Amino acid sequence: MPDSVDPWTAKNSPWNPSEDPLNVWGKGSWTPTPSDPFAPVVPQPASIPMGRRMPADQVIPFLKGAASRDFLLNLVFVGVLWELWICLYPLSTLAGLFTFVYAAPVMQRIMPRSSFFAPGLYAVGALLALCLFVIWTVSRYEHVFANNIVYRAARHVVRILLLGLATVVLIEQWHGVPYNIQWPMVSRILKMPQYLAMVIAAMVAAHFALWNWKWGREFWHRRLVAARLRKFA
Repeated sequence: MPDSVDPWTAKNSPWNPSEDPLNVWGKGSWTPTPSDPFAPVVPQPASIPMGRRMPADQVIPFLKGAASRDFLLNLVFVGVLWELWICLYPLSTLAGLFTFVYAAPVMQRIMPRSSFFAPGLYAVGALLALCLFVIWTVSRYEHVFANNIVYRAARHVVRILLLGLATVVLIEQWHGVPYNIQWPMVSRILKMPQYLAMVIAAMVAAHFALWNWKWGREFWHRRLVAARLRKFA
């Protein structure tokens, strides 16, 4: 209370809030305000700084973009479909097979024998690494060769034939027949009209999908680029 106010006079005079900020005489009511020097300090909960939040409508596109650029994820995706990859890129497959056949005896001669697990462990590991390197290199440049119309047309025919053969293998697996792509077994399946119709239908569908399905082709190419199996989409 200000020093100039007489407490005996103020007791019998009308109450003035400005003269009695602490309500010492018990008159009236007083509500503290943030600007009032006598207002109690109320502790506030600590706030955690937050960054910019991504809008909900951008979450799914962001996850799709991250997945499309992830090297390991796309490499696993292509690896799961390795049988399809073999049918689509016969030149890379042939290069890897050629390397395996002709480099195997060389690796056995030059690589030291392993003292654990198996004697030829080092030779097999080096051979697989060499084959994967050859397949990776040829795969990254095969689309460059496809700029030649003759090569692209020849590869398309080989693709259709390989996909037809893959259909035969699926029919064998459906009947529980062991994997066999030798001509006697293949001819036995093709002699049955219903299976022959299935193989022909698969080859026709593969032809139109490879030649006309632009979205599927671009999606597959982006997966290969992210997996470093193709230089550009």
